[in-house]
Amino acid sequence: MALLAAEYRELIRIRDQHSPGTAIFVNCYDFPKVTGKGVCFHGPWLKPSLDYAYQQSGVANALADDEYLVVCEMLQRFRSMLVSIANEKDVSGFYVIETQGSLIPSDLDWANELHPTQAGFQKIATKFQSALQVIFP
Repeated sequence: MALLAAEYRELIRIRDQHSPGTAIFVNCYDFPKVTGKGVCFHGPWLKPSLDYAYQQSGVANALADDEYLVVCEMLQRFRSMLVSIANEKDVSGFYVIETQGSLIPSDLDWANELHPTQAGFQKIATKFQSALQVIFP
């Protein structure tokens, strides 16, 4: 998370240097099911990595619920990091869109391990639209 935080701060620094009036909107992502399902001959992304990590730790077969909980924990930490940056006294124009909990972990909202369905993207887009309307009425 420290590396990601440093990269977001670098993005803010570059923005401040070249276009200080530009707003940055970021999202916290949501909690996908760990299915092992890729898209367009790419992926999967989460399941193989989680399976490998569990194997390395001596756990033969992780339960899908356990993998989901790990992903949720990491994304909650990611969200906390973004909010922390947004709340730094020298940071302005950096807006965190609260997207966690927007989608249900089912095939209705998730096309694969990383990408929502069209209906899922619409739910996320609605969150962005609301935030944009607050900043740009």
